[in-house]
Amino acid sequence: MNKAIIHISDLHITYHKDTNGDLIDKKNIHSYFNTDPSDDETDAYLDKIIHNIKSNYEDYEFYLLVTGDITDHGLIEEFDKAEELLNKFIKELNIEKNRVLLVPGDHDVNWDSCKAAFQNVRNEDGMKAYDCHDEKFKYYKDFVDNFYGDSEYDAKKAIARTLVFDNEILFLGLNSNFKVGTKSALGFIPIEKIKAEINQINNDKPLICVFHHNFKAEYDDRAYGQWDKLNLNQVKELLQSKDTRAVFYGNEHTPCSSNEKQFILSACGSLSDKKSKARSFKIYRLNNENNGIKLEIDLITQMDHGNHSSNKIGYFGKESNPENELKEIIIKQPVLAKTKTTSAEIPYVSNYIREPQVEIDLKKGLFKIIKEKKLFHSGHFHWSETSRSHNWIDITKILNNNQDLNLAKDAVIDLISKNILSRGQDFDFIIGLGIEGNILSTKLAIKQNKPYSFLPYSYRYDDHNDSEKELYFENNGNYKSILIITDVVNDGRTIRKLIHKEGRADKFFKGVEKIFVVSLFYTGNQSNKTPSILNLSIDNIKEDGIKGDHVENRIEYYYVLDMKVEKCPYGENYRHDCLIMREPSLGCIHRFYDEEKALKKLELKSKKI
Repeated sequence: MNKAIIHISDLHITYHKDTNGDLIDKKNIHSYFNTDPSDDETDAYLDKIIHNIKSNYEDYEFYLLVTGDITDHGLIEEFDKAEELLNKFIKELNIEKNRVLLVPGDHDVNWDSCKAAFQNVRNEDGMKAYDCHDEKFKYYKDFVDNFYGDSEYDAKKAIARTLVFDNEILFLGLNSNFKVGTKSALGFIPIEKIKAEINQINNDKPLICVFHHNFKAEYDDRAYGQWDKLNLNQVKELLQSKDTRAVFYGNEHTPCSSNEKQFILSACGSLSDKKSKARSFKIYRLNNENNGIKLEIDLITQMDHGNHSSNKIGYFGKESNPENELKEIIIKQPVLAKTKTTSAEIPYVSNYIREPQVEIDLKKGLFKIIKEKKLFHSGHFHWSETSRSHNWIDITKILNNNQDLNLAKDAVIDLISKNILSRGQDFDFIIGLGIEGNILSTKLAIKQNKPYSFLPYSYRYDDHNDSEKELYFENNGNYKSILIITDVVNDGRTIRKLIHKEGRADKFFKGVEKIFVVSLFYTGNQSNKTPSILNLSIDNIKEDGIKGDHVENRIEYYYVLDMKVEKCPYGENYRHDCLIMREPSLGCIHRFYDEEKALKKLELKSKKI
């Protein structure tokens, strides 16, 4: 049977009487759902929604997400009606209650109860009105516990409830109302609380987070949506660190979706707001062909006919080409048929592509960081006696900033997805090269769930214990395709030395058929930047007279950004011939190795010869 998720939000079920007990004029009730038992509009409106789903989604097993503002004032009468309407909805669509996920919105808080409770505790140190969680959510808790038939809802917890969709995706329902109560209606979740609760969940599935408040404002002038600004960034970073694939929410009454650098955002709009130009909900259809996981998005809307009587309510229909809407959410890439490759076949990649494909915003973002933080330095930089340059990119400062680091990791993942995985290629093992490559690899290693190891750069061997210089994996034909991730690649000599390092990596790489190399930056001078530029033939070695290098034809190379670094052109006599070395006052000199020890090694080597 087909599987789908129905996402509704912002029902704003409204009590039909004012504080004096008098009927409210229906024109002043802004939701199609109200508690008046004599008003047929509520049932008629719900019937049209149900009819649309039944007519267009036959043979589907549904799950239901409700992202808050179920009621308008958090009143008992409104919650009673909510229970009645939701029970009808799930009965008509054959949705079991264990396939329903409810989360609260700021309108589900009873503000009067919150204020009254605060009068009794206001003298306690540091106590705020919004901290009266049990009192402000008393009626919501009764409603939720009655609906599910349990007593599980805890208003003091960040995680309201969880739902596993078809044993494929974990939906995490969050309470974003910790600071809602008397004045603020902005979203807020205490970061330590949510972190502790998420860490207690033993989850091996892709994660989608569900809450009420919007992370992003489509029509509001707030760049941070309806959310506490500082807390917004904290929550985003935490959810990204937990490998959240998407975030579903409501609140703004406007359907929208976007592919952010952290994860995909999707809002379904308001189901019943009369003031909205179009009431809406979403249906996410599961597509798990070829062992992939994809949610195909249908936006269902009902346009405003300008007359709110029950017989004039317009029908709901699927938007055929909605603006600013994603068509799908890819949770897990499908596994395409693999083609077996051998080292003899690999040179074909030189004609495959001229420039590595990477999302342009990530590429621009990376360059912007380099430019604004002035991370491109000039001077004389040493990594060894044979590896020197006149300029250099300070990668460390990118990796020391959470936001910049996340962008860099996303750029690496996007590059791999577009240039390797999307072609039906795959890798069996991941190696982070150098401390920087190790940091950049972590998110990908978790997402791909592949064996992973770390190796230091050759010029930093002395900084590492011997045990850190070994690959603690036996490759008995298990790993045919290897992915190496690093920060910078110049001419590829370091990579080739790594692959052929005697006694350490050469045995591991002996049976490997394909080696993918991915870096943030390419700093070399190759004008024809094809994926085969790091390979080296015996003719090249003889022609160029390159010492300490190795023949290699298995490498396929991709990079995010091309930033040429000028090599120091002077040979063994560079200390005298290079102006910067000879006259230090002209520029900075930086050594990334123990020069004295290196010179001693050269001296001993020359004596042996």
